[in-house]
Amino acid sequence: LNPQADHNLITYKSHHEALDADAINELIGYFVGYKKSLINASSDRDRSKDTYHLVAVCTRYPEALAKQAGNRWSQLNPGIYRIDWLISIIVVVTSRVVKQPHNSAWLLFSHDRERVEYALRLPENAQIPEYIPRLLRDELDKK
Repeated sequence: LNPQADHNLITYKSHHEALDADAINELIGYFVGYKKSLINASSDRDRSKDTYHLVAVCTRYPEALAKQAGNRWSQLNPGIYRIDWLISIIVVVTSRVVKQPHNSAWLLFSHDRERVEYALRLPENAQIPEYIPRLLRDELDKK
């Protein structure tokens, strides 16, 4: 996410779903609709200079999308990619991000037992309600 952006728009595809061209087009559609609604809303604030950051988060690496994008697909960091698809979108593949504390939120959604357990042991996740680790582990047991 970009804390400097005025607006962060996110889509998420779990291990049950593929991040594909349709999902990217849907995110862009939401972006256009959201931006129009902000501009059309009666407000004293000038929205013409607002910045937007689009992020697609997925558990599985989107092989077909990366192939379809060709040279419009690039890796920025392990598990972090950029796709230039009408506009630039950051793609976070939770199962491929570096296993570091700053990625703990992504690791919880990695659908990888080692990564999930690592994230759950981190101090920043100590206050997670007890049912969430149970749900995550139950989902992993269905693998």
